[in-house]
Amino acid sequence: MRNEKPVPASEFLKPIETQRASEAIFEQIRGLIIDGKIRPGDRLPSERDMMKTFGRSRPTIREALRMLENAGLIRITPGSGGAVVQTLTTASIEQPLADMLALNRITKNELLEYRRLNDVTFAGWAAERRTEEDLKAIEANLETMSRSLDNLEKFIESDIEFHRLIAAAGKNSFAQIVTGVISASVMNLLYTSFADVEERQGTLHRSNVLRVHRKIYEAILKGDAEGAREATREHMLGFETDFKNII
Repeated sequence: MRNEKPVPASEFLKPIETQRASEAIFEQIRGLIIDGKIRPGDRLPSERDMMKTFGRSRPTIREALRMLENAGLIRITPGSGGAVVQTLTTASIEQPLADMLALNRITKNELLEYRRLNDVTFAGWAAERRTEEDLKAIEANLETMSRSLDNLEKFIESDIEFHRLIAAAGKNSFAQIVTGVISASVMNLLYTSFADVEERQGTLHRSNVLRVHRKIYEAILKGDAEGAREATREHMLGFETDFKNII
């Protein structure tokens, strides 16, 4: 446990000369945290000290601190004398990616191209690196999907989880983070689209998704990396067809 002493304001922080002062303060402190100059457990200077250092008003300082807290970088405890830097979490990385998807800065074709390459790779890693715990989790997920063929919302949730579990089994942290963001964003879009599809057609589609998921799982269970990649290629081909025809 680090000693929660205030970081000397003059050591790292610099006065802000911009009209968007709260954002500039946010970026400066965020950069110091990411660079490791201010570390988890360190306590930031008090609001009063930061007002003197930055030459800005209390509302501006509080807005910057609120932005840092929303980003998961600090914890603010009223009356504690200064916010405490938190350990970086995946949420700090996930939100900017999710925002880019929501703002259409990533096109559908770019998304399809990414998944065509990377989902296949992740499945191969899973076949090579999975543990017994991973296999049990994926098997339980498939059982949930099987019970949810008539429940679109539950099925979509299980579909998101399946791809997260595959990435987790591949033991690559970056893959897990990006897969979580992309899966949630894409599946929410699919849910909105499939909600209007005729009931029987939707059930048949979900049955086919489950079939291919099981095929991927069987290859991972056998430790067959190429088989897992090939099954995922089949899955991505179906996904691209749905993505283009329905959305």
